[in-house]
Amino acid sequence: MMAVVESGLVWHNGKIIDWKETKVHISTWSLHYSVAMFEGIRCYEGLWKGKSNALIFRLGEHVERFLNSAKIYEMPLEYSAEQIEKAIVEIAKKNELKNGYIRPLLYFGKWKSPAPTKRQLSTDLTIFTSKMNGANLESWKEGGGIRCMFSSWRKPQPDSLPADAKCSANYATSYLAALDAESAGYDYALLLDHRGFVSEGLASNLFAVFNGKLLTPPTSASILKGITRDSIMELAKGLGIRAEEQDIMPSELLRADEVFVTGTASGVMPVIEIDKVKVGEGREGEITGKLRQAYGEVVVGKNEKYRQWLTPIY
Repeated sequence: MMAVVESGLVWHNGKIIDWKETKVHISTWSLHYSVAMFEGIRCYEGLWKGKSNALIFRLGEHVERFLNSAKIYEMPLEYSAEQIEKAIVEIAKKNELKNGYIRPLLYFGKWKSPAPTKRQLSTDLTIFTSKMNGANLESWKEGGGIRCMFSSWRKPQPDSLPADAKCSANYATSYLAALDAESAGYDYALLLDHRGFVSEGLASNLFAVFNGKLLTPPTSASILKGITRDSIMELAKGLGIRAEEQDIMPSELLRADEVFVTGTASGVMPVIEIDKVKVGEGREGEITGKLRQAYGEVVVGKNEKYRQWLTPIY
């Protein structure tokens, strides 16, 4: 779980300031028009060269996606990938982060007119951190997992909102789907794309196991190219698990042997029920467990093969 930030330091436009000093003006353009780019980056307490350290998972890939998101929306950003990575490590170190979550946020500042030109808008870059639990290396308890429903809300078409960008506007649909899931007594919601195929979860990618083969919806299903998703695909290959991208119909998903969702904050999370239909045996499946365990070992530095995915803070 993530702890709410109430103290600590924040990196803001190249300066380190106290959390209580961070202010966003009421006329901030992105607040009104939902154009803000962000990333969610995990940090885990683990081992680096045999010593205890805090390790940021796939920092370079997160920053690369952050820059691509800004580029898609033509948001000016005066910092390079190297400078942003350095700033992230700096603020994590100053906040003495061990197990935590790091949030870079790029947004347009105060407007000069209700319909400003691009030249009239300037951006602010803020990076803050939150404490979280460590990697989940333990098996889910008997019956453990999440109960999901298919939401009636659909993911926007690719020509309506670019799914490649991690933009705040993309999550409005997820918010509405989450409200429906909560009202119906479910833990989580799954969304379909504009064609009726399974897309992803509220803020996570989806995987399903059919007869030992691992499937995940393709990028054409209006999904975000998740970094945890990519990690799971790589780990599956290393474990000898056949993994492919493939469109999945909702009715097919209900017949899957195993289903799980992946995300930076959640890691690997088994799905045990969809629309009151039990998934498999109604608990974490064998392949889900293997991948969750493998992922948990990688993020804390226990697998040297994937050491390049880690950035030590201290």
